[in-house]
Amino acid sequence: MPESNLATYTPADIQEILNLALTKQCANGELEFSHEQLVEIATEMNIDPSTLRSAELDWSKHNSLSKQRQEFDRHRQQQFINELARYGIVNTALVGVNLLVLGGTSFLWSAYILLFWGAGVALKGWQLTQLKGEEYERKLQSWNSKRKIRQSVHSIISRVLS
Repeated sequence: MPESNLATYTPADIQEILNLALTKQCANGELEFSHEQLVEIATEMNIDPSTLRSAELDWSKHNSLSKQRQEFDRHRQQQFINELARYGIVNTALVGVNLLVLGGTSFLWSAYILLFWGAGVALKGWQLTQLKGEEYERKLQSWNSKRKIRQSVHSIISRVLS
């Protein structure tokens, strides 16, 4: 362990040490800081108020984007679960009709539907695992735009009805 008089730390070292200390302290109980405490800590570390404000805005933006991504990913997962349920229900019915009509002794035409629709469902499942790239970002932006429009329409309708 370095002596405090001789030790020097990079900003990355300080960040890592403080993160570890806060994590250990939070493990003992819930810990939150007020904005005033944040400003006080930054002042003690000789961080300029404008730099702190800029960092706080960057953190807020990053946090907001992260929450949007999580919500979008949950939406995609729910869509996939719904698609999988439709696939199972419809194809079970089709196979049942196929077996009832043909008595199970003849060609199963429902197998083609199972195969091709199943391939589409599998492709959607694979796409669900893709959380990076241009396609993901495009779909995220499209979903976010539609969500904002729905929120605006809902807000307008609420105002009109109240």
